[in-house]
Amino acid sequence: MTLLHHHHDTTHEPRLTRERYERVSRDQEATVVAWLAQRGGWWSREAIEYEFGLPPQTVSRILANQTKAGKLEKSPAANSMSSYGRRVHSWTCARPNKPTQGDLL
Repeated sequence: MTLLHHHHDTTHEPRLTRERYERVSRDQEATVVAWLAQRGGWWSREAIEYEFGLPPQTVSRILANQTKAGKLEKSPAANSMSSYGRRVHSWTCARPNKPTQGDLL
């Protein structure tokens, strides 16, 4: 069994398919992190979805995985307004030497 770090396999796909999905997921995560590093500032999940044309589940996975890995930082409070008029969290590239979410557990 292949250990997956980026893709969450819930349908028991064949090994080659899982490896391809893992590669795609890893590339999506790297692209979003690089974009956030280049753009700077705080971005909501909805804004990232719009920028890349990705489904909400994909962006949620990227944000969760990369926040846990310490590459992204989640806002401490809901500081952005969604298109539905609801206050939501936003993300930015993590500051150096800041403890990761995994360090706090």
